[in-house]
Amino acid sequence: MFTGIVKELGTITKIDVKKDITTWQIKSKMAATFELGASIMVHGVCLTVVETGSDFFVVNIVPETLSCTNLGAKVEGDKVHLEPSLKLQDALDGHFVLGHVDTTASLREIYDRDLYELEFNLPKNYQQYIVRKGSVAINGVSLTVADVESDTFTVALIPETLKRTTFTKLSKGDLVNIEIDMVARYLEHMVSKRV
Repeated sequence: MFTGIVKELGTITKIDVKKDITTWQIKSKMAATFELGASIMVHGVCLTVVETGSDFFVVNIVPETLSCTNLGAKVEGDKVHLEPSLKLQDALDGHFVLGHVDTTASLREIYDRDLYELEFNLPKNYQQYIVRKGSVAINGVSLTVADVESDTFTVALIPETLKRTTFTKLSKGDLVNIEIDMVARYLEHMVSKRV
């Protein structure tokens, strides 16, 4: 479990693609604190540490994960959002994030005015989960939904978030990983079982 608060921007230093497994080596200042088998959120995806070094760690990515996320588009040198798993004594900033990407969404518009706002296309079968002032995780970052239209939603980003993330590097049409608020998912499930 995670909070959606990015702790570091890691750099993909090596990608090794084999038939069934893709392996990433990621440069990280936190790497020395990671244990083998630890869960790390990488750009919104919960992955398992399979090797560590003083300034890097390694994760394996299966084909299903590549097909359901934007990780398959990443190349060596790309920066990725990193967050280690939540510990019981940690502050509960952000919101509960599982690192289980529900869908991807494409960036429709960038508004750089008083606030830096990003508008995303909203996949039809996820529209009921995205609500104004609700939580959403985008590439693993806990954000508040600023506005919702029939087929889009918008988030507003403060300078501190922009400084700690890769959002200013996004271009129109880029895909992002979306994880809906797990409370919304469970509420829908409970209500549908009562009907």
